[in-house]
Amino acid sequence: MTKQEIIAIYETAKAVYQKKISLQGGKEYIKENQGINVNSFADYYRAFQKMMDGGLHSRSINSDLRDYMLSRILVEFGVERYKKALDAYYQSILWYEKNHHVYMSKERSIYNKHLNESKRQSK
Repeated sequence: MTKQEIIAIYETAKAVYQKKISLQGGKEYIKENQGINVNSFADYYRAFQKMMDGGLHSRSINSDLRDYMLSRILVEFGVERYKKALDAYYQSILWYEKNHHVYMSKERSIYNKHLNESKRQSK
């Protein structure tokens, strides 16, 4: 996944979340402009939505995309929403590891990086 695709996915998911466009409109936009599968975008959007709302997302998505989403949530939505997103991400990691019998080292590394940032932000 390219940086351009990551940015486009994030911005489109954010626009859907903020009800600036519909999910269907987001799917069509991302397919036409980035060539990304509409079902894949739906998963990316749900991951963003669950992070924003503090819920469990049981699908794994691209680690670089997740990292970017977390970074942007901090900048655009503040520390409290960032912590909620980070907690949701951790719950997703634990769920995925338990249900797929794997250890998600890259995702845990991303989580730990952001956990340290959240602690730094709280000082």
